[in-house]
Amino acid sequence: MVAFYPSGDMAITCFNSAKIKVFNSNGKFKHIIYTKQDSITCKSYPHGIVINTDGTAFVTDESSLVKVFDTSRKWINQFQTSPPGLSQTASKNSQLTGLAMTYNRNLIVGDNKNMYISIHNQSGEHVKSFKVSIEPWYLSAAPNRDIIVISSWTSGVQIVTCTGQVLHIISSNPISLEMKWWPTGVCFNGDHEFLITDKYNATFHYFSTDGTHLGYGTHGVQTPRDVAVRQDGTILVVEGECIKVFKKK
Repeated sequence: MVAFYPSGDMAITCFNSAKIKVFNSNGKFKHIIYTKQDSITCKSYPHGIVINTDGTAFVTDESSLVKVFDTSRKWINQFQTSPPGLSQTASKNSQLTGLAMTYNRNLIVGDNKNMYISIHNQSGEHVKSFKVSIEPWYLSAAPNRDIIVISSWTSGVQIVTCTGQVLHIISSNPISLEMKWWPTGVCFNGDHEFLITDKYNATFHYFSTDGTHLGYGTHGVQTPRDVAVRQDGTILVVEGECIKVFKKK
């Protein structure tokens, strides 16, 4: 996944090398904020990352804890997502993957093992939780508080409310029902539409907030795994451990 610092720097999770790398706005490598090899707090593979307006970074790494890093890249906190009614054993066996931030700066955390989405404030305090019917590998929050949920392995996409009510389902390739697709990342942009990367067809799709397919872009994309949009409308697509930049037409 990819996230932006207030300075314009970009952080991307690199699953294969178990690191989170930071680049400046021009794509020049700066430093690492997470490495499995060098830190006793980072014992797994980074998956999700969101960054607050003050530069604090929140990370999920398929463990049972959300990790928190300050602006100097120092680990400062971690917290567990424990929905009411979830047993202690199930909570400890959580596999936290999807991560997003709401427009009021709360954290949305997906638990693949227990099929839950939990919402927390930035101190880690539990706000609410709800069950989902697909694994929440990737998440993104809309301005109206709806949430996009992607299960990469089943190719399922759902638009749900902040209480878990399913509003729309995108269950097959939006270009053709006969074609396969592999959704691997999602983000909203400022035009009240969202983008989904499609690794199988080497493209990214545009959707309206009601799930209607609006179009897609293909030039220069090969194996996309996440997407993000800057405030100026620039589209960033993550491929492996690099980022490709596109201008919206």
